[in-house]
Amino acid sequence: MKTTLLAFASLCLFQQFAQAEGLPSRLEVLTANYERAIERATKPITAKYIDELRKLKLDLTRAGDLSGALAVDETLKKLGAVDSDLASILTSRSWTYTNTSNGTKSRAVFNANGTATLTGSTRTSWKWKVTDDRKLDVTFADGNGCIFEFRNLNELSAKGKTKREGAPRSIEAVRD
Repeated sequence: MKTTLLAFASLCLFQQFAQAEGLPSRLEVLTANYERAIERATKPITAKYIDELRKLKLDLTRAGDLSGALAVDETLKKLGAVDSDLASILTSRSWTYTNTSNGTKSRAVFNANGTATLTGSTRTSWKWKVTDDRKLDVTFADGNGCIFEFRNLNELSAKGKTKREGAPRSIEAVRD
């Protein structure tokens, strides 16, 4: 009886010590193990889903369906998996378009519907689409166009040449 009483008292003291020291309860350990197991099991499925969403977004952007691409982007945001992509970068800020052969500059705003509006130029709008991760293809009002290639998406500028004459052009994000 004394041994049982001594063991019970020791257990109570250990339990109080464990709680005072912040040691995890059995429930906390079980819950943490469960959450880690769920994460390990679902991580490959979620990664595959995110990869497929990114492919879909790129396909929609290439096809000029920017509203569809933005809807996919919202799903990616909910998953916490948004990489900056060229279409999102273009539509999120104003740009300076420069005819580098004569120095003429215009302000360009890229709209999610695949058009860009210009101020300070005789051309008032363009059509645009992203053709791959770093290439922007624009078509001017006169039917000519230009492909701008971004070296990377951290540098908010790109150079290109017009399709007909090969005249140099550049775009750069307006610094606020």
